Amino acid sequence: MDSTRTTQSPPAAPPVGAVLVVGGGISGMQSALDLANADFKVYLVESSPAVGGRMAQLDKTFPTNDCSMCIISPKLVELGRNKNIELLTHSEVESVEGEMGRFTVRVRQRPRYVKLDACTGCGQCEIVCPVTHRPYFPEPEAGGEGKAAAKKPSNKITLPYRAPMENLEAAPFGWTFRVDEAACKMCGICSRRCPVGAIAWEKKQPARIQESLCIRCGACAVACPPKFAAIAVSDAPGLERSMGAAILERSAKLKQAVAGKDHPDCLRCGLCQLMCDKVMGAGALAVTKDGIEVDKEACRACGACISVCPVGFLDIRELSDKTPRPLRSEFNAGLAGRKPINIKYPQAVPRVPVIDPSSCVRLNTGACGVCQSLCDAKAIDYGHVETIREFEVGSVILSPGYDLFDARRRAEYGYGVYANVMTSIEFERLLSASGPTSGAVLRPGDGRHPKKIAWIQCVGSRDTTCGRDYCSSVCCMYATKEAVIARDHDPNIEPTIFFIDLRAFGKNFDDYAVRARDHNGVRYVRAMISRAYEDPVTRDVELRYIDPSGEQVRESFDLVVLSVGLEISEKTRGLAGRLGIALDRFGFAQTSAFAPLAANRPGFFVSGVFSGPKDIPETVCEASGAAGAAAANLSSARGSLAARESFPPERSAPDGERRIGVFVCHCGINIAAVVDVAAVADYARTLPGVAYAEHPLYTCSQDTQERMRSLIMEHDLTHVVVAACSPRTHEPVFQETLRQAGRNRAMFDMANIRDHCSWVHQNDHAAATDKARRLLRMAVANVSQAEPLVDHEFQVNPNLLVVGGGLAGLTAALEAARQGFGVYLIEQDKELGGHLRYLRRTSSGDDVAAFLAGLIQAVKAEPKIQTLAGTAIVEHRGFIGNFETTVMTPAGVSRTLKHGAVVVA
Repeated sequence: MDSTRTTQSPPAAPPVGAVLVVGGGISGMQSALDLANADFKVYLVESSPAVGGRMAQLDKTFPTNDCSMCIISPKLVELGRNKNIELLTHSEVESVEGEMGRFTVRVRQRPRYVKLDACTGCGQCEIVCPVTHRPYFPEPEAGGEGKAAAKKPSNKITLPYRAPMENLEAAPFGWTFRVDEAACKMCGICSRRCPVGAIAWEKKQPARIQESLCIRCGACAVACPPKFAAIAVSDAPGLERSMGAAILERSAKLKQAVAGKDHPDCLRCGLCQLMCDKVMGAGALAVTKDGIEVDKEACRACGACISVCPVGFLDIRELSDKTPRPLRSEFNAGLAGRKPINIKYPQAVPRVPVIDPSSCVRLNTGACGVCQSLCDAKAIDYGHVETIREFEVGSVILSPGYDLFDARRRAEYGYGVYANVMTSIEFERLLSASGPTSGAVLRPGDGRHPKKIAWIQCVGSRDTTCGRDYCSSVCCMYATKEAVIARDHDPNIEPTIFFIDLRAFGKNFDDYAVRARDHNGVRYVRAMISRAYEDPVTRDVELRYIDPSGEQVRESFDLVVLSVGLEISEKTRGLAGRLGIALDRFGFAQTSAFAPLAANRPGFFVSGVFSGPKDIPETVCEASGAAGAAAANLSSARGSLAARESFPPERSAPDGERRIGVFVCHCGINIAAVVDVAAVADYARTLPGVAYAEHPLYTCSQDTQERMRSLIMEHDLTHVVVAACSPRTHEPVFQETLRQAGRNRAMFDMANIRDHCSWVHQNDHAAATDKARRLLRMAVANVSQAEPLVDHEFQVNPNLLVVGGGLAGLTAALEAARQGFGVYLIEQDKELGGHLRYLRRTSSGDDVAAFLAGLIQAVKAEPKIQTLAGTAIVEHRGFIGNFETTVMTPAGVSRTLKHGAVVVA
C-alpha cells in the first residue's frame, strides 16, 4: 500500500474510532475481527440474513483439504461474541457522506419479521411452516386498495379415492366436532357437505352430528360459513395455540402411525381441507364421498396441504393449472427446498430466521400465522418495517464479495436444460455434510451415484464472447479439489478435468495438482469442449472435443460440472456508484499496483474479490491489510468507542469434585462418516468423573457454544473435553465458552479425532472409532488432573521489529508507525528496497523507481522508525510482548533491541 493513497492530511476534527466494513464474507469478517481486536468499534453490514459469505457454502479448501466450515466456524463464533462488532445483517448501505476520519453512514435495514433479541435460534418456526412453494396470491382489485380481485369461476375436479368410502374407519387421533346450536343458522350446508351423511338436519332446526357415523374429517367445519362459525372443535391438541398448530400435531402423529406401511390411499383425515381453508384461507379443497374435490382456480399452489398429508395422496401438479414454483434454498444453490421462514444455514450468525415477504401467506393475505402461534419465545413480529440507521465512522472497508457467472449464457453446455449438468457451487453443496445429500455424490437428475464425472473449465472466464476476458484465478484449483474430494467420498468415481491452461500458481498449488493426477486418479485433458448432448434414455451427457493429438472425440459422462467464473454483481456495482468508487470495465474496484487496497475515494479501502479474482488465503491477507490501512488514519481515536469484555467470577467445585462434560463432534461427515461418534459418546459416559456427554453435529457452531455454556451451568460441570478437530484453530473458542460460564480456561482439553482418526484411518472405521475412544480416554484423564491457571498481566513493549527492508518490510514499518508504534527496521544490505531496486516499470507502465524512492523517503522521514541498514541479527530471545534481539551493526557494534512483536519480511 502506498502512503499517497492510504493516508492524507489529518482532518481538522478528531477522527471517529469506528470503521464500517461492508460485506460479511471471510474478507469482511477478518477485517472486522482485526479491527475489533485492535480496539476499534466496527459496524459490519451484510446484505444477506447471516454472515459467512461464499466460504460457508464450500465443503473443503485447497490445497490442504481442510473443512471450510471448520476454518470459518471459530471466526463466526468470535464475530457473534465480540462486543466491539455490531452486526447489521439483512441490510444495505444507502450512502456514506463526509470525509476521511469522519463519515456519516446511512444503512437501510430490511424487515426481518423476527426479533433478533428474542429469538433463540431453535428453528421450530421453519419446521412447522407448511408452505413449500411460492404461492399465487390473489391480485388486489383495480382501484380498490386492499380488496381482493373479483372471484374467478371455479374449475373443480375430484381426485378419486382408491377404495370406497363405505365401511371406512375414522383415521386415528381424530378431533371431536359438534354443532353450536346457538350459533347455527339452520342452513343445512354442513349436512349436504358431510361425505358420510353423519349430520342430521331438518328445515328450521339446528344440525346434529351423529357421533357413531362421524369420521371426524372436519368437512362440516369447512362447509360452515365463517360468519356463522357454528361448528365447535374439541379434543384437538394444539388448538389452544392455533388451528394450524393443531393440524400439524395431528399430522405428525398420523405420519408416525403409518410410517413403514403401504398406505397409498387417502385416510379421509381431512387435514388437507382444514389447512387449505382454516389456515391458508384459500378454500380450494373439500373431502367428499368420492374423493378430494379440488377447485383448481382457487388453489394457490402453496403446497401446505401436501405438507400435512400423512400418506402422500396429493400431488401439487394435479391441484392447480398454475405452474408449481418450489421455494429453493439459495444457500444450497437451489438443490434443496426451503420455507418462507428460514435460517440461512445451520451455523449461521446470527442464527435467527428471516421471513421472505414474497412467499409468506400471512404477510400477503393475513391468513396462516402458524410460526407465530408456535414460537415460545414470542419472536415473530409481522409488523416489522424497514428502518434507517445512521452512525459515524472514520474509515470504510468494502468487501462485498462476488457472484458466479450464469452458466445459462453458455447454452452449448446445456445447463438448465440437461438434468445432469450442474455448476461448481452446486457440486460443492453435494459434497458438503450440511448439503442436500449430506455429502453423498448423487446425480440431480435421478439420484444415482455417478461414476464418470467431467469438469469443464473457463465457463465465464477468459471468454471475450460473454465479456469475461479475465481469468477467475480459482477455477483450476477448485475443480481439482472437487475431483479429489469426490473420490474421497466415492472411490469408484472417475474424474476428468477438461482445461485450456492449468493455472496452479499459489503456494503448494502445483504440488496439489500433481498429486491429484499421480495419486488421486484425476485425469486432465487439454481440450475445449465444443458442445454437450444429453442421451434421452440414460440422461448421460456426451461431450465432444478435439484431443491433444488432433482427433475428434465423443465421450459420455454420468455428470458434468461447469467451473464457473467469478464476477461482480449488479448490486455491488450500484453500491459503488452510490459511494463514488471507481470500477474497471469488469466491475472490479480500481486500484493501483502500488496501492492495491486503497480505493479512489480517500478513507475507503477494498479487499477480497471486489478488487479482483483471488483465492481464500490471499483474500484473508488482503482483509488484514485493509484493516491495518483503515486503522492507520484513526490511531489517535483507538479505544475511544471500544467496549471491554466482562466475565462472571470463576467458580471451582467444592471439595475438589471433578464433574467432566464431554462433547464428541460429528463435524458433519468429516468425522462421523468414519468414526462412530455416538458410540464414542456412550463410551465417554463410562469414564471416571464424566457427568455429561453428547455428540452435537457441529460443536464449534455458535448455537452449540451457547448450549455448551448453558449445560456447564445446568450440570455444574467443572471440566470440559471436546473430541473434534484441531486444537490449533478451535481451542481458544471452547476456552472462551468456559470462561463465559464461570470456569477457568485451563479446565479444558481436546482430542483431535478428525486428523488422528477419521482422516488417518478413513478406510478402517472400526480402528478409527477404537482410536477415538483411546484418545478421548487420555483427554479425560488429562483434564481430570488440571488445575486453574491465573492470568498475569505484564507490561507489553509497544515497539515492533521489522526484519527486511524490501517492499513488504518498508510498507509494514511505515503502516505500524502511522498507527503510533515505534519500529526498528533491519536490513542486511546497505541499501533499502530489496529486489524492487532492479525493476523500473510494471506491466501497466507504473514507475517503480519513483515509487520506491518515495517510499524510502517516507520511511526515513518518519520519526517513529529507526532504520538499521547493513545490520545482521545475532541473537533473539523472549516471549510475546517482550522480546530482545541482539544485532550487529556495520561498525561491528553489538546492540540489543527491545520490542513486543516481530514482522519477518
